[in-house]
Amino acid sequence: MMTAAELIRAQLRCMTTDPAALPALFAQDAVWQFVYGASAGIPDRLSGTDDIVAAVGDFTSQLEGLRFG
Repeated sequence: MMTAAELIRAQLRCMTTDPAALPALFAQDAVWQFVYGASAGIPDRLSGTDDIVAAVGDFTSQLEGLRFG
């Protein structure tokens, strides 16, 4: 099992270099909540891996050269 830090690093890596591997990091019933999502024009809650992966794909496709470090 990954530590929280390892999971975050894996998530950021997947978001920028390997989006197909992202679903394996989440439970099927995972939930992402964004407290200020509505004010930023994004959903404040994403439920399930399909919604999360779609949102990440939409986000990363809008940012050319996205890198986390």
